[in-house]
Amino acid sequence: MVRYALVTAIEAAADVAPRIRSAEGCRPSADNGDAIRFLGDHGCS
Repeated sequence: MVRYALVTAIEAAADVAPRIRSAEGCRPSADNGDAIRFLGDHGCS
């Protein structure tokens, strides 16, 4: 159960990151890792 919740949360973060990047006028993510790093670098937690 915990594993599923963790995977779901990671997938949701990777899905929403491009929308946030677009709203901020940033370039598209190269991959999911780049998307997650972007969120961390910009204080999204």
